[in-house]
Amino acid sequence: MAATESFEITDDEKSLLLELIENAEETAIESMAHADSRSFKDVLRQRLQLLASAKEKIRGHGTRAA
Repeated sequence: MAATESFEITDDEKSLLLELIENAEETAIESMAHADSRSFKDVLRQRLQLLASAKEKIRGHGTRAA
């Protein structure tokens, strides 16, 4: 079972985190298009799933004023 931790982030921090995750998603998708190895594509798919999960958690996470 994975541990969970609570923390507060500002709206600006939330926006930045989402932007960074979306950039990482784009990079993984581009890498997948050029990858020859099935195992590397599997690693990238897992990474995309983790990024999507993190993005949803951040979107649903409460924020505080800066």
